[in-house]
Amino acid sequence: MNKQLDEEQVRKLQEKLKQMSPEEVQELIKKQCLFCNIISGNISSNKIFEDDKCLAVLDINPAVKGHTLLFPKTHFQFLNQVPEELTGHLFVVANKISEKLFEILKAEGTSIYVGNGQIAGQNVPHVMIHIIPRFEKDNVSIGWNGVKIADNEMIKLREELSTACKNIIKKKEAIEKPKIIKKVKYDERMIP
Repeated sequence: MNKQLDEEQVRKLQEKLKQMSPEEVQELIKKQCLFCNIISGNISSNKIFEDDKCLAVLDINPAVKGHTLLFPKTHFQFLNQVPEELTGHLFVVANKISEKLFEILKAEGTSIYVGNGQIAGQNVPHVMIHIIPRFEKDNVSIGWNGVKIADNEMIKLREELSTACKNIIKKKEAIEKPKIIKKVKYDERMIP
């Protein structure tokens, strides 16, 4: 049954939320969050990895066999809310799980995807990383049809964004270029 709240119920709920402390609001959100309930063990899952910071489970509605969801144990709705240290850890773990999908399932590739906000495909308000093994003719579609942006619009956008992004990472925070470990076949060419 899909029960809608009437205006009076919404008003009372909003009033109650205003009276709650930020900690109480966070606790209420966690009680309602699917992934927080998986973390707490209230909802069962097909766990494939866990440490003190994150949990990885097999998706119950996978794009393909092996589709994995990786998420932090602390509730964050959007990626920009996650502390940088934890973001780094999540992507290291995502990369390691990706390696195992290549190894175990003989995947030909992986798509590592974050839907940040409902419009971007985030169905649950808890940050998660999709790690999707890819195979030829797997019918998984993650893409878009490119649009042409007028040159003057592109120049204006570039100027605005380059100014805004000028100091987002200080030199000491810059990440070293990773070393290439092995060559991989890509579109009939060998890429170092």
